[in-house]
Amino acid sequence: MVTAKRFLTMFWYEDVSEAHLYKDVGGIPYALARYAGWKTTFAYADFNGEIHNKDFEKYVKLESIKHSSWRYIQRIRLIKYVWQHALEYDVINFYHGNKNTKILAHTAKLRNPNIKVYMKLDLGEDKFNDIMSGRVSIDLNYVDLFTVETKYFYDELKKLEFTNGGVIRYLPNGVSPIEIDTERLDKVEKENIVITVGRLGTYQKNTELLLEGIAKVDFKIIQEHNWKFYLVGTVEPQFEKYVDEFFEIHPQLKDYIIFTGPIYDRNALYALLAKSKIMCMTSRFEGFSLAIIEGTYFGCYPVLTNYNKGVLDITCNGELGSIANNENVDDFSNKLLICLKNKDALDDLCPLCRDGARRKFGYDALAKMLDRYLAEIN
Repeated sequence: MVTAKRFLTMFWYEDVSEAHLYKDVGGIPYALARYAGWKTTFAYADFNGEIHNKDFEKYVKLESIKHSSWRYIQRIRLIKYVWQHALEYDVINFYHGNKNTKILAHTAKLRNPNIKVYMKLDLGEDKFNDIMSGRVSIDLNYVDLFTVETKYFYDELKKLEFTNGGVIRYLPNGVSPIEIDTERLDKVEKENIVITVGRLGTYQKNTELLLEGIAKVDFKIIQEHNWKFYLVGTVEPQFEKYVDEFFEIHPQLKDYIIFTGPIYDRNALYALLAKSKIMCMTSRFEGFSLAIIEGTYFGCYPVLTNYNKGVLDITCNGELGSIANNENVDDFSNKLLICLKNKDALDDLCPLCRDGARRKFGYDALAKMLDRYLAEIN
């Protein structure tokens, strides 16, 4: 009888909540357990109380670590947890290369010399540039495997020498299948909907560019095909005045641009994505955006600004998506207009986007990739 491989993810950050079970932090132990036969645990600091999810806990053991607002005490508790449990696991998984990570990785190796340390790098453009310039190092002692979400970042980082013998591999973020009836959602009929999801009105999301881009589109095209624009998310208070002034200038768009507010129910959000044909992201900067991956996963054609190199991964180097120059309203509006005019072409492109995203960002595929990487370091 083959003994299941054992995997521990530790996450001790103050914002930890049930929402993290659907992100990469929870998605990786869930996928390894469900699709690759691992025995996995997700250990977290209980800053916001205990976390429970029936579907998640079918596959992953949830363990809380008592938090402390005193950093020194918190660190002691994390070290104690690793020391007590390191012998029970083959792999321990951390996020971000900070001081705690270094200490905990060292502790795990002292306690269990056979344990492998896996760090998932959550890189944005700034941190990547810091690493490449030498201002920040990821050549951490005791780390056996790093993964990075963006192909361009991976291609550059793999040129670096890791003096401790660690290796770096490419592993995108994925779309969690927890509590989602994908088969039912795939039967939803597409409508002429353009959608964006995010914190509307923040400097990062640059929602102004989206609205101005829509306003520059020939209104006859919008009206003729009854295109609707759904803006999903919280609205920053200072942005409400901008929206009011926008509709005063463009009153004809008021019936076509819908602010839904935040949609916290994932099934409801994914149902709206499944109905939509286009998903826009006009951010000034982003990490590897989960929102856009979710959109393409449910068949939305992406129209994006080039907020980072991850847009190349999401659009298959521009073959399945349109990429506008960042902060260029005219370029974005023109690319959006081409999509709105070619409604029939979108009907063909949407399923291609969906199928491509499932192959690249489905956790069943990602689990097999990571399982292979972990086998390589053992």
